Amino acid sequence: MNYRINISLIIIFLLSCKIAIAQSYDDYELKKINFSGNSFFSESDLKQNIESKESPMWFWIFLNSFTPFGDEPVYFDSSKISVDIMAIKELYYSNGFFLTEVNASFTADTSDKTITLNYTINENRAFYYGNVKYVGLNKLPDFEIELLNKELVELDSTKQFSEAEIESNINSVRKFLANHGYIFGSYDSTVVSIDTVMSKTNIKMFFDPRDRYTIKETIINKTGRSIEQISNKLIEEIADLKPGKNYDQAQIDRSELRLLKTELFSSLDINPLISDTVNKTIPIEINAVITSLNQLAPEIKADNEFNTFNAGFGISYTRKNFLGDARKLNISTSFRLLDVTNYDFKKIFDSNHGIVDLNLKMEQPSYLVNQY
Repeated sequence: MNYRINISLIIIFLLSCKIAIAQSYDDYELKKINFSGNSFFSESDLKQNIESKESPMWFWIFLNSFTPFGDEPVYFDSSKISVDIMAIKELYYSNGFFLTEVNASFTADTSDKTITLNYTINENRAFYYGNVKYVGLNKLPDFEIELLNKELVELDSTKQFSEAEIESNINSVRKFLANHGYIFGSYDSTVVSIDTVMSKTNIKMFFDPRDRYTIKETIINKTGRSIEQISNKLIEEIADLKPGKNYDQAQIDRSELRLLKTELFSSLDINPLISDTVNKTIPIEINAVITSLNQLAPEIKADNEFNTFNAGFGISYTRKNFLGDARKLNISTSFRLLDVTNYDFKKIFDSNHGIVDLNLKMEQPSYLVNQY
């Protein structure tokens, strides 16, 4: 019985000592973080990826003590060491260093209450690509697989494993599917098998293209001040989303941009009506808020033409959708007095002391011009 009590007391004493030691550095500034053994990543790369941060220079701490500027001191937190080690390993793992080892230590300067934190890294060898498979994409036609391969980053055996490259290819496949009618195509997961003997990574990325969909129709919902003056036909011509064409997310994005460039709409969005898919066709809905088609704007003008200070005023009128087809008519006029600082207002009607400008401009969207 006494033996058990003594053992318990020893354990409690050791735990108390450990807690006391861990807490005794809470008021120590983390003055410096050192890395050794790293060659693939720089010290700045590693510092950006860890939780622990170095305390700023004394000047910034001093400035922060009596102003809203500068920075507060950063104190040592031993609980962040394990998080830092995990972050460093994750950074190396994502670039093919699957055998990386990281150890931490720190030294305390009791005279000025500062801590120096040291991370020792053993990178070990890097792993390269082995077999790379895109599982599920064999459902695509051969010509589409050829097109897709041109958009992917090549992952051959001469290149070091990179998580960023794999994610880039996954995103490229998803984008390709969305732009070629496979609106419900999906990515499932990636399995990476590590061959420690050959230092290779065998990768399988799983996709499900599902069915290809074509555009069924374009449904237009209009609101705003000038609904009657903007026809559905005009919106359809600018959007150019013809029934029977493969659903293409990139084309929908371009259509939305073309419509917004006409400046006929204060708000606009184009979306597929997923709930109304029938026989592998999908309707496209355009929701448009039409803005005012008439715009009148006064102007104040000033310049240094003729090496003198000139000033005046002007006014411009813009008519949107002028005579249809999203044309824009702009009429502007302005009057400027020359050399205002030395101007003799008794000669205000003297043509030598003022300039009147009149401009007329009409714009026609190029994508509509090309249709004729």
